Amino acid sequence: MRPVLRLVLLVAMIAGPSTALLAPSAAAQSCFGDCNGNGSLTASDIGRINGTILRCGPCPGGVAGGIAAGCATLSGGCAAADFNGDGCLRASELGRATQNILRFPPSGCSTSQFAIGTAQGAPGAAVALSISLTKNGREAVTIAPLVFDFDASRLAFDGCTALTPGKAAFTGEPSPGRASVVVIDAVIGEDGTPPPTPPTGLSVFPDGPVLSCSFTIAGNAPLGATPITFVSAGLADLQFNDFAAVGTNGSVTVQ
Repeated sequence: MRPVLRLVLLVAMIAGPSTALLAPSAAAQSCFGDCNGNGSLTASDIGRINGTILRCGPCPGGVAGGIAAGCATLSGGCAAADFNGDGCLRASELGRATQNILRFPPSGCSTSQFAIGTAQGAPGAAVALSISLTKNGREAVTIAPLVFDFDASRLAFDGCTALTPGKAAFTGEPSPGRASVVVIDAVIGEDGTPPPTPPTGLSVFPDGPVLSCSFTIAGNAPLGATPITFVSAGLADLQFNDFAAVGTNGSVTVQ
């Protein structure tokens, strides 16, 4: 079992000199396209984005679209839908908001997604599966925590290793059959000792595999698949904004 992260370690995590607070773009805000700032993307927001494109264009230089800040006929526009921050709302940004309202009910707010992988092994074997992250425009620097469930009668949880350079993973089991993982910049190594070269700031997770998690299959485990079930995940970005991620389940197949 890897050491459980204690809260005191988080103090060092934010001490790096390169942790500048940058003004977030619409892509990094809590809810892309949330024109009125109420924390959700609704039909009225879609209508306002559409209206801004139709009534407040063209953009400077004759660019097709509508001025994100609005115009005389539609005060305020919808700066929250200006994905690239160039001041112009385009059909592609309306399309992005429309897709988000379809993909992320009930709030319509896009968020990062975890995908738990699969592994296979014989009874008594040690196996490892990867957990991948798709950011969907959110620039996460901390995972605290990622929680998943497993069948403790079939599997023993052995811990997780961070796959992102400069990050370290700390794991615990708050209850039988439930694993909790925190991933931070490696101010302390996964073995509980300081790394040879401590980080100087917070680094953003890339898309792709971020963790490798290990299990030992029970010697008497029946053949077949046993699920690894995503429960929840908390993340934070460079501006220390918390947000939740969604996730898909994985499995270990005993064969």
